[in-house]
Amino acid sequence: MTIAAAFVAGAMMLAGGGIAYADTLVVEDELMVGGSSNLQLGTVACGEPRSVTVDLVIERGGNATGGNAGNNTVFKEGTSAAISKVSVGAGASASDPTVSSVAIPAGWYATGDSLSAGQSTITVTTSTAGQFSSTVVYRASGTNAKDGERVADGSVTVRWTVGSCTAPPPADTVAPVVTLECPSEPVLRNEPATASWSATDNVGFASGTVTSGTVSLDTSTYGAKTKTLAAGFIADAAGNTSAAVSCNYSVTEQDPPVVTFANCPDPLELVMEQEYVLTWNATDEEGGSGLATDATGTITIDTDVYGPGSVTAPIARDNAGNESAQVKCEYFVDDVTPPVVNLTCPVGPFLLGETVPDAQWTASDPSPGSGLAGADSGSIAVSTSSVGAKTLSVPAGAVSDIAENTSLESNVCSYSVVYDFTGFLRPVDMGTTFNSVKAGSAVPMKFSLDGDQGLGIIAAGFPKINRYTCGPIPNVDPIEETVNAGGSSLSYDPVTDQYNYVWKTDKGWAGSCGTFTLKLDDGTTHTVNFQFKK
Repeated sequence: MTIAAAFVAGAMMLAGGGIAYADTLVVEDELMVGGSSNLQLGTVACGEPRSVTVDLVIERGGNATGGNAGNNTVFKEGTSAAISKVSVGAGASASDPTVSSVAIPAGWYATGDSLSAGQSTITVTTSTAGQFSSTVVYRASGTNAKDGERVADGSVTVRWTVGSCTAPPPADTVAPVVTLECPSEPVLRNEPATASWSATDNVGFASGTVTSGTVSLDTSTYGAKTKTLAAGFIADAAGNTSAAVSCNYSVTEQDPPVVTFANCPDPLELVMEQEYVLTWNATDEEGGSGLATDATGTITIDTDVYGPGSVTAPIARDNAGNESAQVKCEYFVDDVTPPVVNLTCPVGPFLLGETVPDAQWTASDPSPGSGLAGADSGSIAVSTSSVGAKTLSVPAGAVSDIAENTSLESNVCSYSVVYDFTGFLRPVDMGTTFNSVKAGSAVPMKFSLDGDQGLGIIAAGFPKINRYTCGPIPNVDPIEETVNAGGSSLSYDPVTDQYNYVWKTDKGWAGSCGTFTLKLDDGTTHTVNFQFKK
């Protein structure tokens, strides 16, 4: 709606004896009363919005020529006039003019035209019953023809009637309240769980609105959790939305940690005194509570004891208090070291055919070991059936241990068997006595070996004579008996049980001394001293 009303009737001023018309700001309307406009809106419904738009116009009231050119009520040509809202009465509101300034054109003094000063919208209040009026004042201000200030005000009065009016109920601005309740007891990890919620409102909810229910909880990981319903989860009938709400819950778990050995094959076979260190590892499943105890460690196996054994890894515990099952590593410690046998022979020499004690052996299993499977000692018969140097040993495999290792051949012990040689017999003297004999004669060297031992009793290369220059001889015994012989020879007389070695001396030995040495095949040597005469 556009309503025109005229502001301020033209004023007549005297200037230089002539008549000048003032410039005025008018609100165009069909009704003009006493220099102001009246706008009748009639009766409006209670609460019904009502607005009107008015046009603002600067209207030239006359001309100002000649001596009247400096009229102080006329806007100066070539300047501009500012357009503003001055005041608004009670019960109404008005917008600022749509034009903030208007240019005053050349020739303004002589024209009778008007200038548009924009529009303003007036809105009246209709919330209370009764008759009302409100005045809005607008202003055009600028420079007058005398370079002074020119101010022109224009107003419009709006009148209206509001019929019977009942105040509307106050708007609902209270948000609904949501209560969220989480489980008070811990819930199991990866098991379904819910929190309960309910909503209340001071006025109520739209028909069909769900005001209670459950929401799922995240149980994928262990620990303290928070469930939140975001702001706006539910709205009431007035469109008010709920605030965010949270509750706390905890997730526990019943899956125990798992303990394994990293280096415990089946079977685990070890050797005694072998150093072997087991490594164990403990793990808790992904998303679980995590380990409260060590995650890894080592155990050194005792390999000093033969046979089967086992070690147990430590029990692992997680932060939920679950404990791992007992885990064992079973093994077998083998003994690969054979028993040791030591043999001791009786001390000789022994006479041919003599009965002597047995050689004794002892056995042991080196420590640590599995232990002997049989006797730890024994004996071996010592034979004197022949003469000479003898050796004995316990053969390999004679002794075994519990691990079935068998002994190697024992150490070798030795003894000797000799003839029962009692010395040279008459006519020869033994000891330190020198037997005086004519060089070139044959001397009967008689001896007994306790029986006929055959004629091969003399060692090869014997007898021997070791001659040397005679020195002082304190003890000389002439040989009373010599024999005629072409050379040396050996014989045995079973009647006398005597051997007779006829030893043929050399004439060239005359004037010297010598030692006769007879070595038997039993390894013994027997000597006699001689002095050789011419």
